[in-house]
Amino acid sequence: MKLKKALFLYCSSLLLLSTGVSVASASLTSQKFLKLDEYLFVKTKTFGARIEIDGKLIYNRIEAPYGENSKFLYWSATKSVLSALVGVAVKEGRLSLASSICTFFPNLEKVNPENCKISVEHLLFWESGLQWDEVYEKEAVTS
Repeated sequence: MKLKKALFLYCSSLLLLSTGVSVASASLTSQKFLKLDEYLFVKTKTFGARIEIDGKLIYNRIEAPYGENSKFLYWSATKSVLSALVGVAVKEGRLSLASSICTFFPNLEKVNPENCKISVEHLLFWESGLQWDEVYEKEAVTS
């Protein structure tokens, strides 16, 4: 399975399942679209959603003033998407959880050779031991 397809399937499956719409049913009825719209754009603060099944666009909605080129912060949702993509890469043999992060970011070794002891798995479990400043709009939180 290709990474792009896996990301789409993961995101659309979460979206459809959370609204009670079946991923298996490629033909969504008007009633199901209304339920999806209500969940996304009334109950939550969603600005846009797009669903494709087998390459066919079956749902697309973007709220004004946003457009297809708008950028958004995905916050912690990124963790789940990244984990799914890493799982696909591991299954396809493109990545090992035991791999050093220096394999992918060689400059980290120049910054501090200890960085090379950090594995992909450490990052996935948020156990790298790295210090960082986490900034939420107006206030920095040191972790």
